[in-house]
Amino acid sequence: MALTIAIDDTVMVEDTFEVRDQHNSIGFRILGLVPGDHTLTAISGTGVELEAGFTLSADSPRWLILDYFYDAQDSTDPEFIFIDSDRSTAFD
Repeated sequence: MALTIAIDDTVMVEDTFEVRDQHNSIGFRILGLVPGDHTLTAISGTGVELEAGFTLSADSPRWLILDYFYDAQDSTDPEFIFIDSDRSTAFD
């Protein structure tokens, strides 16, 4: 599945990922963003788009989780789910 992920209009990830068993986790460490408000934009090869805001502070790390769900054999429409957390996840 082709995915493009940008923060503040700067592409951070642009690649094709294997769907496999629907439970793949790939971590990306993004450094150098200044504290303040930011916008994450994600676009899938199926045309699904998501735009979500998040805020970085100078003294606290953030974990941004972007899930993409799609099964061509399922009747569920493809979708993104965005989670912004101040705690580490089981996937990092």
